[in-house]
Amino acid sequence: MSEAQRKLRGGKIAEITRLKSLWRESFSDVQKAQFNSWFNEPGLTNAEIRKRIKQEFDVSLIYDTQLSEFRSWAAEQDALDQEGERMDLDEQRFIQEYGSKLTLEEIREKVLFKSYARTLATGNFKHGLATVDRDIRNQKVQIDKGKLAILKQKADQADKAKGVLEDKALTEQERAQKMRSVFGM
Repeated sequence: MSEAQRKLRGGKIAEITRLKSLWRESFSDVQKAQFNSWFNEPGLTNAEIRKRIKQEFDVSLIYDTQLSEFRSWAAEQDALDQEGERMDLDEQRFIQEYGSKLTLEEIREKVLFKSYARTLATGNFKHGLATVDRDIRNQKVQIDKGKLAILKQKADQADKAKGVLEDKALTEQERAQKMRSVFGM
C-alpha cells in the first residue's frame, strides 16, 4: 500500500479491499457459493447480509453501496473466470480437432480469436482485456521456460569446460580442441 493510501485510510486497508482479497485468495468455491446464496435468501436484508459478513469473515461493510460494489465486482470476477475456463476448453478442443496439423502457436491464435469474438459479441471489453492479460502471462511463462533451458545449457557447458580445464593429462592443443567442441565452435 502506498504512503498516500495509508494516510487516507489511517494506515488500514479498506474493508471492501480486504473482502476482495479474501474472495480471490482464501475463499473456497463452497464459501463463495454460501456467500452468493445469502443474496437469494428470501427476506434477508442487506443489513443482515453485512452482519453475516462481519461474523463469518470479520469484514465490516458499513454501507449498502459497499455491498453492491462488492457484488458487482464478484460477478465480474466470476465472468472472467468462466471466460478463462472457456479458453482452456477451446484449447483442448482445438488440440483434439487439429492434432499435429497446427502448431501450438496457431492453436493459441485460434483460442484468442474465439475469445475476442465472444468479447465483441457481448460488448464486455473487460473480458478482452482479461484475455490479453492472460495471454501475456502465458507468453511470459513460455519465455521464462526458454530462458531456463538456455541457463541450463550454459551451466552444463560450464561444468564440461571446468572438467576440461582441470584435466591435467591434456595438452594445450587437446584442451583447446575439447573446449571448442564443448562450446560448439
